[in-house]
Amino acid sequence: MVGILIFYISTINNKQVHSAITPTDIPLKTRLKSIIDEGADMCLEPEGFYLNDDAIRVIELPETGESLTVLDESEFICPTMASVYCGSGGCSVHFLLEKESISLQLQGWEYKDGQLLFGAHGTACGNENGSKTCFMTVTVREGHFNIE
Repeated sequence: MVGILIFYISTINNKQVHSAITPTDIPLKTRLKSIIDEGADMCLEPEGFYLNDDAIRVIELPETGESLTVLDESEFICPTMASVYCGSGGCSVHFLLEKESISLQLQGWEYKDGQLLFGAHGTACGNENGSKTCFMTVTVREGHFNIE
């Protein structure tokens, strides 16, 4: 069963940031494998595709007792296509909870003090040329992502 896509809009520094949060009943391991398989399929030399050690991180969220799995495509390696997973807007990063996921094109991210901090291409916040990175903060509460 495929989850329903819901769009949320959050105002940060008087700019609108759009992101997609996907509720799902698909098991986390199945979603993770599907994303990795899709990455391997994009590589012209699939047998050479591999993940760096930092591609998958599991973050324990002490505030809620939950785990957050992060799959960072900047750590996907395809020997024949150096830039297939990232571009000027950043790299796809997937944040997976048991019943919800969020996938974003990011220039960087960090987990600090119970919050996920995302750095996105400036166009995500309305900067026409995208030269200025915009930032958003996301927390996890009761199994859901909350964009602040």
